[in-house]
This record gives sequence, C-alpha cells and structure tokens, in this order.
Amino acid sequence: MTSAFYENLYTSEGSIGIEEVLSHIPRRVDAAMNARLNARYSRDEVKEALLQMFPTKASGPDGFPAHIFQRHWDLCGEEVTCMVIRLLEGDDSPEDINNTFIVLIPKIASPKILGQFRPISLCNVIYKIASKVLANRLKIILPDVISEEQSAFVP
Repeated sequence: MTSAFYENLYTSEGSIGIEEVLSHIPRRVDAAMNARLNARYSRDEVKEALLQMFPTKASGPDGFPAHIFQRHWDLCGEEVTCMVIRLLEGDDSPEDINNTFIVLIPKIASPKILGQFRPISLCNVIYKIASKVLANRLKIILPDVISEEQSAFVP
C-alpha cells in the first residue's frame, strides 16, 4: 500500500507535444561549459565534495556518517577517491553503492495518512560524494543556464 501510494504520486502522467515545447527553449550550455562539465574528475574534487558534507547526518545502508571518511581520509582517501572517480567515469556500476533507506518524516504533528509524510532517502557516503562532485560542477554553470523566469531555482 505504501509503495503504491508513492509510486502513483511520483509517476508522470505523460506529456503531449513536449518536442514542441522544447523547441522554444534556447540552448544555454556553450562549448566551454560543456568542456568543463565533461572534464576528467580530479582527486581534489572528490576530497572537496567530502569535506563539504555535514559530518554527522544520518547514515545510509553502509552505516557510516561522512565524519568517518573525513576524519580518516589519510587511511581511506585513496581507495574512496578511486572508487568515486571510477563510478563517475562509468567504469564501475552504481548498483553496489546505490542501496538507499527510505524514511518517512511527518509533515504535521500527528499524521494519519501517507500524504502527511515526506519521504527522504538515506544514501551511502560514496553515493553522496559522487553526487556532490556532480552538483559542484553543475553549480558553476547554473547561473548562466537558468533564466530569470525559473524562480524556483533561485538560491
């Protein structure tokens, strides 16, 4: 019942004429931006992403908070960096790190129905690092890509 509720909530009802809509949206990613987005990933990017993470957020299925990796980077940094870079470059499958706990957080004091809960994902640290590396790259070009009309993306 819970799975069906959220599956229905987050399933697209489809779209008609999306090609027509997209044809009116100007391209904003130029060659230089594209080159930056597609550049090889560096060890510094991986470490920076880890250090930007809140150290004691709830852990995922791996059971580790980011603090463990931050504190013991000298011991695990090389292996973590290689794993994240292999994942981002498509050399490793994300299946191994993509296990996630889904937790329902109440939106109100005494929830009675599923719509009164907000689902959150508790992901493994390696997955979070890889995601943060990608987000950091996107963050650089977003001001040039997002138009004024897209106010939902204003920080």
